[in-house]
This record gives sequence, C-alpha cells and structure tokens, in this order.
Amino acid sequence: MLRQVCEALRHLHSRGICHNDVKPENLLLTSRASNASLKLVDFGTSIFMDEPVLFDKPSGTAAYRSPETICHQPSERSIDMWAFG
Repeated sequence: MLRQVCEALRHLHSRGICHNDVKPENLLLTSRASNASLKLVDFGTSIFMDEPVLFDKPSGTAAYRSPETICHQPSERSIDMWAFG
C-alpha cells in the first residue's frame, strides 16, 4: 500500500501536480479483497507547481501540513511527501 501511494505521488509530481492534502482519509481501497488497489482521491486543493509556491493562507489538513506551509515559506511538491510520511 505504501508503494502504491508513493507511485501515485511520483506520477502526479512528474506532471507538475501537487496534491496538497495527502492524508489517510484521501486514500481509498477499490474493494475489500486482500489484493485491492489503493486510490488517491480529493484533488480539491491540488495545484500545478513548477517552482516553489508561497501559499497566501494555509491549505490542506492542519495535522498533515509541512513546516514550510505552517511558517509561510515557499513550498515545493515535497509537501505531499511530508504529509505522507
């Protein structure tokens, strides 16, 4: 399951997309089977990010925000990996 999330984030990041709200509630299984696939959902706060971005106001879920977003510093797509970690 961890690998599937990493692959999903790698796919998004390779296309310049930052999910910006990675959290357990945004990971869904396709079925109850032991070999079910995992899907990353809820792209409501996602953004295209080719260079560091300074967010005007906090976005995403507070418990999963990276230090950069909390301290109002320029943020990169790595904020998704912080939330996942």
